[in-house]
Amino acid sequence: MSRSVSWSEQLDALLNATDGNVARIKQRLYPLGVSMARELPGTWISSRDLPLQLGVQAEQPWALETPTVPERLSWPEAYSPSHLRDEVTILQSQLRSQAQVIEALRQAVQGLLEEREQQKYQISALEASLRLLQGGPEGRALLEQRLEELRRDLQGLRSQVQEQAQVQAQMQTGPLNCSTTSGLHQELQTERQRLWEESEILREELELLRDQLNQHQELLLKQMADGRQTQACSWKMLEQLQSGQESKGHTLEAARTEAQDVQQKHDLLRTSVHILQSKLPLATTFAMSLSSSSSEVSPLDSNSSWELLWKLGRGKSRDPSFGGG
Repeated sequence: MSRSVSWSEQLDALLNATDGNVARIKQRLYPLGVSMARELPGTWISSRDLPLQLGVQAEQPWALETPTVPERLSWPEAYSPSHLRDEVTILQSQLRSQAQVIEALRQAVQGLLEEREQQKYQISALEASLRLLQGGPEGRALLEQRLEELRRDLQGLRSQVQEQAQVQAQMQTGPLNCSTTSGLHQELQTERQRLWEESEILREELELLRDQLNQHQELLLKQMADGRQTQACSWKMLEQLQSGQESKGHTLEAARTEAQDVQQKHDLLRTSVHILQSKLPLATTFAMSLSSSSSEVSPLDSNSSWELLWKLGRGKSRDPSFGGG
């Protein structure tokens, strides 16, 4: 049987082959399609219950071959109601057991398919979580390793299911080996349990990594907030220092300007004092001359005195430092 065939098609083929075997057995028991309602009620076999080739033979009862019977039984004994009833009972019990095993295997395969879908969903969820864990390289590597192991386990389980389907296809024409089937069923159950335990362990590890990532993110956010607060304090202190430095610079500049003004005034005052000191003897001489000749002044002396005062006043008007003092 090809591996590309789906499980449902394989199971349908197996059931169809089983139905064909049952139909052939019924044809062997009742070659002419006669209903034996008195011995076995409800066992009427029509041409619709048989496969295509067997149905053609059933429509032509004269073309049927005579069934082979053991040599130790005569024809009436081989087809006696009691003997046929015993054979039918044995065949029915075998068919029931085979149907139960096939149903159990079908349920097991269905469970494995459902579990495979669940594992696919879990793998998708884990891959999505893995994409979210970009900040933790160690956790990402661990998750990738666990996912690869889970994929290998699923691949092994898929191979086992395919082998089981092949074994079922080979067993459809032969006797049923209950011990082999039970062993395979037990092995499948064990494999399912192991995969479930591994998925639980992987889920716990993922939760742990997620908690660690959340803690790391909270710590990082706290550190970033502290860094922003520290930076804000630093900027505030720097602005205060800059403003203080600027105010000190303005104060120093004002003091320097004031000192320069005071120095200029002091220099002007000193210059004025020197000028006055230099002109003080001339004024004293002039005053003494006026006091000595106040009573006897001639017109010529009077004119000379006025000329001297005029020159003195003119010299004062020409000196800017004297006027400013």
